Amino acid sequence: MGTVWRAWDERLRRHVAVKRVLRDSEVRRERLRREAQAVARLSHPAIVHVYDLLEGDGADWIVMELVSGEDLRKILDRTARLDVGQALHLGRQIAEGLAEAHAQGILHRDLKAANVMVTASGRAKILDFGLAKTLRGEGSGAADVDQSLSLPGTVLGTCYAMSPEQALGHDLDPRSDLFSLGSLLYEMLTGSAPFRAEDARSSLARVLYFQPRPLREVRPEVPSGLSSLIERLLEKEPAKRPAGAGEVARILATLATTSLESSNSSGAGGKVAASTANSILETIVERLPVAEVPAPIKPPAGEGRRDPSSGVGGERRTVTVVCCSVVSAEAAVPLELELLSASMSSIESLAQEVCRDLAGHLGAVLSHMVWIYFGYPVSHEDDAVRAVRAARELMVRAREAGLLRRGLALRFGIHTGPAVVWLRPGQADRLQLGSTFDF
Repeated sequence: MGTVWRAWDERLRRHVAVKRVLRDSEVRRERLRREAQAVARLSHPAIVHVYDLLEGDGADWIVMELVSGEDLRKILDRTARLDVGQALHLGRQIAEGLAEAHAQGILHRDLKAANVMVTASGRAKILDFGLAKTLRGEGSGAADVDQSLSLPGTVLGTCYAMSPEQALGHDLDPRSDLFSLGSLLYEMLTGSAPFRAEDARSSLARVLYFQPRPLREVRPEVPSGLSSLIERLLEKEPAKRPAGAGEVARILATLATTSLESSNSSGAGGKVAASTANSILETIVERLPVAEVPAPIKPPAGEGRRDPSSGVGGERRTVTVVCCSVVSAEAAVPLELELLSASMSSIESLAQEVCRDLAGHLGAVLSHMVWIYFGYPVSHEDDAVRAVRAARELMVRAREAGLLRRGLALRFGIHTGPAVVWLRPGQADRLQLGSTFDF
């Protein structure tokens, strides 16, 4: 609801997002206030930050964090569906953001692809708490009331993304947002929202009565654990869904770790592992912020080639990849989800600093891993040396920041191998890693 503008904060010298709502309705104005108050109570990397609420003649504004990236709706429109690893990564972060909101007694009530931003480094940010509702008995002070701003039985939200109890106008609890999360995960993995129909009435009927096909029937390569989780999230009865968003986040984190570990295994089933590894590498490639790629890219001497089979231009180059994995300092002690999430946010910031200092490129942040590229989009003769220095520098900065005193350890892998820069007419250049990469 409302119009969002990009603005410049003169006092703090930074770009911000400003959401403007006209004062054509006291209900709309109160919803704007409620959105600002609700989000201002939340502090989580997966939720957009609110800085201020301004009131003026004829309109009010929320001043928010400006998120660089694109919303998940646009990504799905462009790619149709996400890689399994990418869906696990984003889904875990969204679930963690919901867990924080629910812990503060706030329901989102309108979770959908258009309300999730994906940053250039691959992190999810939940947007638009315009329909947020404060639960009774939660929070503190004046906010400790039901602020639905609607009569009992009123339906607010996006028809195909809401829960059955929301569609019926019943009282809601955090499990309503979990149904919406299940619908979003299903759409991320299949490219199709399970309850979307030709009109609002039909969409509501599907939410109430339609049972979508099990995910593994639609996409067989999806892990059975993920398919089962989404089936639980899409249960019509709230009591049959997971207990909370924190539980969902933990399951998704475990599935992501299992997927990565299986992709690194060898021996029997090598073809399956190779397929999974290639899938993960494709996810990493897609996370690269293509807006930063210079055109044209000049490959090192003797490496420029074309791909005759596809009719699409391509340039071969050598790329060195640094993989930093956050692990427990004691192998027998598993990492706590909250500690891992907070630590990964710090590691990502440190990796960005290292990239700036050594002319590297932050490729992706996946589950407990950070990937840094050297040799793309700009090549240097000493890319391999820069990669080693980056690993050492990241370790030093993590130690200085006190991250390793929390029972954490960093594990590094460095590999140099071939890659191809695909040059497609009318599209941004894209990096494809060679099959000899082995992490």
